Amino acid sequence: MYTFIYSFFCYSKCSKKRCYYTKDLQLLPGQWTGNLVYTDYKDDSTLIKLKLNLSITATTGENFSLKSEYTEPNGEIVKDSSSLFIDDSASEVTYGGDIYSILKVRRTGSQLIIVTTMDGKDNNQDAEIRHTFNISARQFIILKEVRYLDKAEKFFTRHKLVVIK
Repeated sequence: MYTFIYSFFCYSKCSKKRCYYTKDLQLLPGQWTGNLVYTDYKDDSTLIKLKLNLSITATTGENFSLKSEYTEPNGEIVKDSSSLFIDDSASEVTYGGDIYSILKVRRTGSQLIIVTTMDGKDNNQDAEIRHTFNISARQFIILKEVRYLDKAEKFFTRHKLVVIK
């Protein structure tokens, strides 16, 4: 059975290089609804789509608490937590206890997009794992993509969370 974690803590300090993060992160608090789509770990191909409720609150300073709830296909209600930390130099993101290198940060209109990568394990296999965080006033997206290192494969979507206010 797949248990997906979607509560997180976010912390960001403001330096001359990246003060714009603070403004973007302030868009996160509120009630969000949407979907979580993930690739089943049993076969790495079946897509499962779940409705998700996400509540984001600012705790102190640049800290945000996100609480999520969704129901698995078997009826199990899942409530979980994780963490996100963008370091002061903007070279690393800690997410879910793992440290990711930032590949790029860009703006597309009113969206802040942060793309990260790390080598780790996915479904008990060595893999390159890429997370993309899209933050805007009305939509928040977290995309996890995986490429197994022992296979000459392209990245595939492990999960994608898309919520709106």
